[in-house]
Amino acid sequence: MRIAWLVLAGCSAAPVTTQPDAAELTWATYHIATGSHDAKLTDREIKDPVDGLVTVVGRDFDFVLDPSARYELTMPTQPEDQLDWNKLPGLSDCGTIDLSVDGAMFAWRWNLDAQILELMAYANNASHHLWLDAPIFTLDADDLAAQEPLQYEVWRETDVYRYSVTGSVRGRVIDVSATQPRRCSDQPTDPLAWAGGFYFGGTSVAPHDVTGRIRERVYESRTSATNVERIPMSDIIATRHRRGSHGLATGEKRQPLEQPLRRVPDDRHDRSPERRHVRFVGAAIDRTHDAARHGRWLAE
Repeated sequence: MRIAWLVLAGCSAAPVTTQPDAAELTWATYHIATGSHDAKLTDREIKDPVDGLVTVVGRDFDFVLDPSARYELTMPTQPEDQLDWNKLPGLSDCGTIDLSVDGAMFAWRWNLDAQILELMAYANNASHHLWLDAPIFTLDADDLAAQEPLQYEVWRETDVYRYSVTGSVRGRVIDVSATQPRRCSDQPTDPLAWAGGFYFGGTSVAPHDVTGRIRERVYESRTSATNVERIPMSDIIATRHRRGSHGLATGEKRQPLEQPLRRVPDDRHDRSPERRHVRFVGAAIDRTHDAARHGRWLAE
């Protein structure tokens, strides 16, 4: 067990334990109910996984996607919602607690044509939705049935987000990395941020129950937290209370964006960010009018 130092503004440094061995971590389960976007957690330990307001540079967790990640949207909210990117745990950034405005996370979706699960390094940059031209790796139905954990890491550096996935599935080694641009390069790499969870959407809700398992390590900072200007937590909480859980003040509207930063030919829906402000851990519009959508569970 290694020891790290936690530095808080106005307080002396205190030792905290980080990076337990994998055998010491406890698996928690995310459950997205039919007709929902957000997941509920069960069997969790305190802060495993982390959630809510945090001051960390990144996240480091093992995650298991199972056959429930296969889906077909037979009655989507919008015609191209099958191409929407669903979300794995991530972090907001750039002084916001709204992941749909600024933040980094992994994303996933089931490709009906290819019959594979696609995993992506995903980011939001001033409400522009960023992803790469191709998935960083894929899993087929047999891979999902194996339910083998992979280690996911996402963290901030000054002007980029970095992503890494390592492990093996049915004897196939997975060792991939990627980056996305970080727009607020003049801000700290460990600001007070919102730690998001497992999420379905996109605009459509889950057509059936979707589950995933997670065990998370305390992220070991790659930069010093000394002399970092902190935003008082009371200010963040007051702002969140004043603006509501969806991040908008009463009567406030999102302004359409002129040009998205990333254009991907096979996913026209996600490249129109002005249509993409849907709620995932404090996003732009709380879609309380969404009813459960009918769908067909593809898992055997």
